[in-house]
Amino acid sequence: SLKALMQKVCAADNHYVRCIKPNKDKSPQQFTGSMVREQMLNSGVLEAVRIRQRGYCSRLPFKTFLLRYHCIAAVRRPGLPTEALLSR
Repeated sequence: SLKALMQKVCAADNHYVRCIKPNKDKSPQQFTGSMVREQMLNSGVLEAVRIRQRGYCSRLPFKTFLLRYHCIAAVRRPGLPTEALLSR
């Protein structure tokens, strides 16, 4: 059922693979630089590289992030204790 599928999707640790076509014909040993660059720009790969080069390369688990930056979370949800967010 759709509900069971959504539960599996929400429980999974998703990783995305971006496929880049090397040329229009998808033939081996041929590389069209401008086409690859355009795909990388449009898919956000180059922006992700720029962000990581600036030192933002790691992702914290939500609970670790919340424990570290709970003062920011409190601004978004006044009166909600950190423990309530951690139980999600």
